[in-house]
Amino acid sequence: MSTFWESDLDVGYYDKLFNKGSIKKKGFQFNWHNITFLNIEKYLKKDLNHLDYACGPGTLIGHFSKANSIGVDLSKAQILYAKENYRGEFLSLDQFNYLNYEESFDIITVVGLFEFLNREDIDILLDQLRVMLKPKGRLIITTPNFSLTFKFLIYISELFGNNKYRPMYLSKFKKNIFYNLFSEHPNYEISEIYKVLNIGLFFSIFSANFGIYMEKFFYKIFNQKVGLLLFVHLIKK
Repeated sequence: MSTFWESDLDVGYYDKLFNKGSIKKKGFQFNWHNITFLNIEKYLKKDLNHLDYACGPGTLIGHFSKANSIGVDLSKAQILYAKENYRGEFLSLDQFNYLNYEESFDIITVVGLFEFLNREDIDILLDQLRVMLKPKGRLIITTPNFSLTFKFLIYISELFGNNKYRPMYLSKFKKNIFYNLFSEHPNYEISEIYKVLNIGLFFSIFSANFGIYMEKFFYKIFNQKVGLLLFVHLIKK
């Protein structure tokens, strides 16, 4: 996995894609990330201490956070890119010792990581994140909802793109799997688990704002039951 993130993925790939879509104000991939981050943005309030674990090139912190944010990532190249392009503190994983941050954070975000970890690593990570959270602190996780629709999208993206993700997916989540997972981690309380990025997202090819509008429209129609992404909101007990 480290080889993929360090060598196979272009430095700043997702941030460059995001910024390009932001200028054009349209694009499916752009709005995938944009809507995901917009769902997180409301939690990143001023004066809160925030850790973005697996921060990649720093897009969430750079564009959406009003909190006191620290970004941590496995890839040293992505961290260097984040430092060069955004304000804030960015550390590579080998510079970061979670034990130095006991009960330091009001909120921790983990965007698009759990699907690349096996169950043992997920259990270890959840224990480490709990150590760093303040009492009643929030943990926000996003990961794909591995429905038939998502699997089809991955197949199509690999046909027309360069990034081959399927061999990298070690854990495939659905909503009920998260409930089973956190039944074994009783120090977390599940606040909510819901689905975002429904068929309204496809309207983003015409306009980002139109895609957001239609995504919200179908979100209400389907009552959070349909979506390509799982949004998991936990509270430390």
